[in-house]
Amino acid sequence: MRTIGMLIVIAAFILTSGCQSKKESDVPASSQQTQKAPEADYITVQHILIAFGGSLPGKPIVRNKLEARALAEDLFKRAQAGEDFDALVKEYTDDSFPG
Repeated sequence: MRTIGMLIVIAAFILTSGCQSKKESDVPASSQQTQKAPEADYITVQHILIAFGGSLPGKPIVRNKLEARALAEDLFKRAQAGEDFDALVKEYTDDSFPG
């Protein structure tokens, strides 16, 4: 259950960091006064699936639960620090890219 919790935390980070919103310069001057906060045009979501042995049918994963948790925590910290998430997904996901 803790692994699922870590995946949810990572997904939440991705959702908040992947939002794209309109810039003030993209909005006509007449509507800038009435617009309170820019809304997201779209949200891009990616995930990194960190599995452990026996948890993903058809995949020969050899790490145990503790190793999977440590890897998930490390990747979460790296993503928070601004490391290229797309590169992290390519290198570490146990799911198919793009995650």
